[in-house]
Amino acid sequence: MAPRQSRPRRAKESLETSVESLKRDLQREKLKIIKSKYLLKKTLESLKDELETGVNLEKISDEMKKELLKTGEEDDGKLECEICFDGYEDNDEKKPVVFDCGHSICKTCSTKKDIPNQCPFCRDYTYNGPKTNKAVQDLLKLD
Repeated sequence: MAPRQSRPRRAKESLETSVESLKRDLQREKLKIIKSKYLLKKTLESLKDELETGVNLEKISDEMKKELLKTGEEDDGKLECEICFDGYEDNDEKKPVVFDCGHSICKTCSTKKDIPNQCPFCRDYTYNGPKTNKAVQDLLKLD
């Protein structure tokens, strides 16, 4: 009779072991879900920040264009380099270039400096050199 009782006991122990194993698996899966939710939340926050930054940059760009128009109208309508005070032109020497900091000067003045990739106003460094200022060039074409 003893062998019969041990069989149900072993079956019960086996089931209990299986249940415990399933509980551990379930707990691991719950932790994975929590981690995934956290990562998704962080990714969403990051994407929202990037979108907000893009919108802010667009607003800043629009404000800069308006300010350039206003400045040009206040002076005699002529957009000019803040170093040599020559008007910007649509040729290679007098075309407007912009540093990463946002300051603009003509290409001629940008090449005359001791440190060509450094802004003459705030001394910020532009790693790939100043780029053509498309906003000012577009304003030149409006004249």
